[in-house]
Amino acid sequence: MKNRGLRIRGVLFLVLLTLLFPVSAAAASKKPAKVKKVKAEAKEKSITLTWNESEDVNGYLIYMRKGTTGSFKKIARVKGTTTYKKKGLAFDKTYCFYVVAYRRISGKSYYSPQSKVVKAKTAVTAPDELTGLLGMSKSKMAYLVWNKVENATEYIIWQKVSGKWKQIGKTKKRHFSVEDLKNDKTYQFRVRPSKTYKGKSATGKGAKVSVKVETLEKQVKALVTKEIYEVYLTRDVTLTLMDGSGTVTMKAGQHLGVAWKNYKNGDMTNDYIVDYFVLPDGRMARGINGVCNPVSDLYWNHSKSYSRFAAEYYVNNIRPQTSKTDWMLWINYYTQYCYVFCREDDTADWEWYATWETSTGNYGMTQTPRGELEIVKKSRKFVFPNGGGAYGNWASHLTGEGNAIHGPRRTAYGAYIDGNRIGEPLSSGCVRLFEPFAKFVYDNMDIGTRVLVE
Repeated sequence: MKNRGLRIRGVLFLVLLTLLFPVSAAAASKKPAKVKKVKAEAKEKSITLTWNESEDVNGYLIYMRKGTTGSFKKIARVKGTTTYKKKGLAFDKTYCFYVVAYRRISGKSYYSPQSKVVKAKTAVTAPDELTGLLGMSKSKMAYLVWNKVENATEYIIWQKVSGKWKQIGKTKKRHFSVEDLKNDKTYQFRVRPSKTYKGKSATGKGAKVSVKVETLEKQVKALVTKEIYEVYLTRDVTLTLMDGSGTVTMKAGQHLGVAWKNYKNGDMTNDYIVDYFVLPDGRMARGINGVCNPVSDLYWNHSKSYSRFAAEYYVNNIRPQTSKTDWMLWINYYTQYCYVFCREDDTADWEWYATWETSTGNYGMTQTPRGELEIVKKSRKFVFPNGGGAYGNWASHLTGEGNAIHGPRRTAYGAYIDGNRIGEPLSSGCVRLFEPFAKFVYDNMDIGTRVLVE
């Protein structure tokens, strides 16, 4: 009887376990899984948490602890998001966080185990990446200039000396001069943006540039002789000397160096229009519709932009320019760059302001008109004639209804044509700039602004 009683009690115990186990499993299935991959990103006065989304949950609870010891406190409940930003924190302090997911079923809440604890220390946010670094030279001097980094408080300049980077200066401006260098020698520089807050600093990603230091005289000569190609004259041609001393007639058959070239009427198999020559005695001259045949290939080459100093010298001395406003643009066919100048008044010299990549007329299409032009009208949106609705934004017209300075081509629906490319001959006669620069011209340069195209 005793054994029988034990057997009965054992069976009852098993039955009870069987009844209880499904209930426990059901309860467990209502409990969300542990939140995974919680990360914390710190700034000066805030920390932002992110985590992986949990399946079938109603929201998340955020817990925080000041420092690395002590108790956690619930600070927020969020729904429909996997990110949370805690603001108003003390600078240079450490905080710890964890996240719990919750699920509501029949008015009852079920909570996940706490996530892995993450900690972060409020710190200076590194500035954005520095862009647009240009290296220019003047006799025994290198001049660096770059785009403004909005969240930087200063810039750190480095020079490579004997194979190692050496810090040579700091500045709050967007340019820096390095003097006492040697001519005809190439130097390497690096500029990094930096941000300082309450005595703490952080640096962002910088840029590097090489500068060959040359005399201004040598640079100006290179300005019209870069990538020299030999041509021979098919007829006698009268050339204007660029030093202003007069003209000289060159005989048919003579060979000359040439730069700033373009195909006549876009026909690569026909005669070539050659604009600038280097005479046998080294003087520079400008051609007057000189027709030449090339000895070597004259295909377009996108070279480096001219230095600030050489460009200034050119528009103030070699090709002095006037303008009805205090702005002036030089659109250069050869380099495919737009050089921007400004001045204090109409008696002052032009001062370099910026260098932007540009796209002039495609050699197989209508060419951008050359010469001393000016802005004659403006259009917020320039719809191209016979372009199927294609347009360019921020147009500053040079010749009435056509030949405008504008942003990259867009379809009638706003999508970029040519993949937003700039820096090579692409247009049907207009001058293209990236939209922020086209807008700068549109906003700042009034009707009558001189535009030198050559």
